[in-house]
Amino acid sequence: MKKKKSTKKKQSEKIDKKAEKKADKKEAASKPAFTFKSSYGIAIGAVVVILLLIAFVGMQPKSDKQADTPMGEQEACGDGVCGARESASGSCPSDCQTEREYESEVTDTTEVLEEAGDCVREGGTIPVVPNAPECCSGLTLIDRKESSILGIAGICTAKCGNGVCDTETESPKNCPTDCEEIMDARPICDGVGTSKEGWYQNDKILIYAFCNGCTAECMNKGTPSEGWFNSCNGKQIKRVCN
Repeated sequence: MKKKKSTKKKQSEKIDKKAEKKADKKEAASKPAFTFKSSYGIAIGAVVVILLLIAFVGMQPKSDKQADTPMGEQEACGDGVCGARESASGSCPSDCQTEREYESEVTDTTEVLEEAGDCVREGGTIPVVPNAPECCSGLTLIDRKESSILGIAGICTAKCGNGVCDTETESPKNCPTDCEEIMDARPICDGVGTSKEGWYQNDKILIYAFCNGCTAECMNKGTPSEGWFNSCNGKQIKRVCN
């Protein structure tokens, strides 16, 4: 009887061990395959890929404007090539801008020509440069407003001669027919009874005429015939009287 019991006990232990092994296998199968070690390896792989991409981009050739100027080498302004350190608004506009801009530092007047060779429109200036553009059809080139203005050869306009002084482009120097010199005193009759009797303004004689008893009147102000007129006979003494 004792032998039978021991045999049954051994068989029962074997069955229990087999059951435990099966349970262990099921538990191992139910655990996720993704462990800390595997995630760590994936992260390292991603970092390597990113570094390779950065290295590849850095090896790509740069464009002309991105390329750095070699040490000690100066970029030549005026060679027709816009270098990396040149700009249209700064160091070299002649190389870097598609529009040609001419500016007078004295008058602060800027005339922008859309393309090289375009004509200059009304009120525009002709710069003192080689192969300068010309006035557009119907316009006349008149002199600078003042001799002190530098950098321009003249002004393109069709207004000179219309009887109205356009202060933007005309002056007594470049269009005396429209802009007689304005003086700050009313014309007076001076030299009465002498050979130099006439109308004077700031000691400058305006017209020889008998003027005793007459005064100068500013008439037609704001029109082409504006000026100082002799009150005796209505004869104009001088144009512009403001």
